[in-house]
Amino acid sequence: MIHQKKTYNHFKIKIMKTIIEKTIAGYERAIISENEESWFIDLKTGLGEAEYPKESFSLDEAIEDQLNLKFE
Repeated sequence: MIHQKKTYNHFKIKIMKTIIEKTIAGYERAIISENEESWFIDLKTGLGEAEYPKESFSLDEAIEDQLNLKFE
């Protein structure tokens, strides 16, 4: 009896991001980053990271949107 071993390669695509040095009052632990296409905002509130396409949002608009979500 011949046993064949099957090998599967799983590739995880990583998106390279650059952290932006910007402080948000009241959210000093927030992490703001970007890549070529999107802004990424994580206020460290437990909601996780939100992605905003640069074609639709400026950085300030993305931050403001995240702040508004917190208070809704």
